[in-house]
Amino acid sequence: MVITIGIDPGKTGALAVVGDGTEVLFLDHPPTHGTGAKSVYDAAAMNRMVAPWGRGRAYHWEEQMAAAIERVQAAEDDDDAFFANQDILYALVKQRKQMLSRTVALAVIENQQSRAGSAPQSVLATGRGWGMWLGILAANGIPTERVSTLKWQGALGCKLSRPKDDKLTDSKWLTIKKAHHVAQAVQLFPTEPRLTKSKDGFADALLQAVYAHRVVTGRQ
Repeated sequence: MVITIGIDPGKTGALAVVGDGTEVLFLDHPPTHGTGAKSVYDAAAMNRMVAPWGRGRAYHWEEQMAAAIERVQAAEDDDDAFFANQDILYALVKQRKQMLSRTVALAVIENQQSRAGSAPQSVLATGRGWGMWLGILAANGIPTERVSTLKWQGALGCKLSRPKDDKLTDSKWLTIKKAHHVAQAVQLFPTEPRLTKSKDGFADALLQAVYAHRVVTGRQ
């Protein structure tokens, strides 16, 4: 299974882990402390979301394997101990195969930039979360690609161009774009119940995970 991650930064964004570009393995908002405008990212909890999919587990496995080999070598004159430790070695090899099958091939996170009219505090908060996600991914040994909004949306065919002569407010246009992304995600994940109009962060994270899968498999 090819496992990829998509991250939509921001407190209302999400982390999505997808298998083979079609199966939702994990999907949730970033944990925070507090409520409303005073909420702050919970970095430790964010790391716990990522760690099960990272390469950090391999370090513990290597330590266990080295210790098991030493026990096998030390028990050469004790048949019972020798075969018992050999069974442990076989179990560790099996565990390693399972670990490799659940290691993320690529994580994609959307680049951040300030937009005209954006509140400085909102831009700072999103940038803070973006930086945390990058650090957590790096700490867990997950290869990461930062992509522009236009790049991943264009690759998936979900970019929506605003008509030059429309009379919509910026807020209304943003609502239309969010609904369009949710609709695109629903097409790819029709059985995912959390894809609703108010959960566009889930939609964007899932779509970026699909984009990551296409990069890994050479379809993009």
